[in-house]
Amino acid sequence: MAVLGKILSETRISRGLTLDDIERETRIARRYLEALEHDEFDALPAPVYCRAFLRTYAQFLGIDPKEVLRFYPEKGRQTAELAPLPQVTKAPPPALSPNWIVAGGVILVFLLAGAIILRLGSGGDKEPSGASVSVIATQPAGEGAEQLNPAIDLQPTTEATGQESAEAQPVTVPDVRDAMGMDALTSVREAGLTYVVVRVYDDEVPAGFVISQSPSPDDDARAGDPVTLVISRGPRK
Repeated sequence: MAVLGKILSETRISRGLTLDDIERETRIARRYLEALEHDEFDALPAPVYCRAFLRTYAQFLGIDPKEVLRFYPEKGRQTAELAPLPQVTKAPPPALSPNWIVAGGVILVFLLAGAIILRLGSGGDKEPSGASVSVIATQPAGEGAEQLNPAIDLQPTTEATGQESAEAQPVTVPDVRDAMGMDALTSVREAGLTYVVVRVYDDEVPAGFVISQSPSPDDDARAGDPVTLVISRGPRK
């Protein structure tokens, strides 16, 4: 054996230690310990690991690591040639998924629909002043006016109210319940509000009279806000 391996081996034996003891305490594999004691450095990992094993082994045996490393043949080690790393190129950006296109189209449709509904509800910026929407709805006779059939026929109409919507002044909603339809519309217009008319069948309220209204009477509103008027169409024939 050469000098380095002989130093390690004789020191270990003099202390009554086995390679299994060294492996258990230092966590260095037995095959590496045997290679160190036989100076078979080519059987060990890269030189940096070999020096680390030698330093740990020497410290455990109580030997000065610097003295041990003096016998380590730095120039005689064979180093494995590492294959060059593959060239990494930036991955191309992912193509736009069709799902995103469909989702964008759906969102756009909802936005357009919301804009149309908002325009109809407020009368629109380019419609005549006081424009409102008249809604004709049907329901079975005897049902309450609040339970409207969702299948409604929207018939937009424009009726001049004579109110200017440039300034949204605070107003009080008039009480038009049980009033004639035309009288109710006149009261709403005079209060500076627009209206939405919903006509339903009702067995108890005569045709042409207001069944209910929203907002409620005496509620605060702004000039130009719509008031929904549910007007009876009389009993179903």
